[in-house]
Amino acid sequence: MKRDTWAAPGLGPEFTHEYVLGLIRWFETEFRVPAEGFQLNSILYVEDPAVFVRNLQATIAQGPSGPRAMYGGIQQDLWNLRRIFG
Repeated sequence: MKRDTWAAPGLGPEFTHEYVLGLIRWFETEFRVPAEGFQLNSILYVEDPAVFVRNLQATIAQGPSGPRAMYGGIQQDLWNLRRIFG
């Protein structure tokens, strides 16, 4: 199924297409890869930030039709990064 929106309503009404595009812009222009591992959320500890960032960049490049975007994974990761480092 082809999607043309980054919206993730399952995460909440604030996760509109425009909001998620803003998170992507922040990630691409302002986010700096941390030198040390970090706790992304209550479950996930990122041991190797460089690998995590490369994988996130690859999934963003798939666009909003990619599986992680369709189910809100990318959006949630970006939100958590912004919350921690933004």
